[in-house]
Amino acid sequence: MGLYETMLILSNKLEPGVIDEELAKINTFIESNGGSTHNIEKVGRRPLAYEIDGHRDGFYAVVYYNHDPAQIAPFQRSLRLNESVIRHNVIRVEKFPEGPCGLFSDTRQAPEEPSRGRYGRDRDGGYQGRRPGPSSPPPAAAPKPEAPATPAPAPAAAPQEADSAPAADTAPADDSPETKAE
Repeated sequence: MGLYETMLILSNKLEPGVIDEELAKINTFIESNGGSTHNIEKVGRRPLAYEIDGHRDGFYAVVYYNHDPAQIAPFQRSLRLNESVIRHNVIRVEKFPEGPCGLFSDTRQAPEEPSRGRYGRDRDGGYQGRRPGPSSPPPAAAPKPEAPATPAPAPAAAPQEADSAPAADTAPADDSPETKAE
C-alpha cells in the first residue's frame, strides 16, 4: 500500500450538495478497491490560472489516501471519465501532512513592499524603483572632474652635443649665484 495525495478541481457549476456527493463517490471508489481514505480537505472555490472548457474558476479539494499502486491507473481513469472533475493530479507522498494542506491558505503574510507588475509599476500605476516617481527627487548628478591648474610640461628638448656652443638663453657660468657668494 502506498500513500497518495490527489488534488481535484471540480466544476464551478456544481451546487455545494453535489460537490459533497462527488467527493463521497471518490471516497467510495477508493475504499471499494482496497484503499482507505485518510482525509478529504475541501479547499474551496478559486480562480483558475487559465480557462479550461469554459470554466474560469473551480472547486478545489485534496484527498489523502492509502491505496494499492496497481489500482491507481483505474482510479485516474474514473476521474478522467467523471464530467464533474475538470482536472486532477495524483502524486505519491512519503507521509501525510499533520494539519491542513496549506496550498491556498489565507494565513500568508502580506508582502512588505507593494506588488509590482511589468516594468516596475506598482498597482496604482506609479513607478517605484527604476524611474523616479513624483514624490522622489531625481538622483543627484555626479560632480565633473576639474581640469588641472598647472599646464602640462613641455616636451623634452633634443640632447645637444658637447662641441656646440651654449644656447643663447642660458646664463654664463660667472654670473651663477655660487660664484658671487664667494
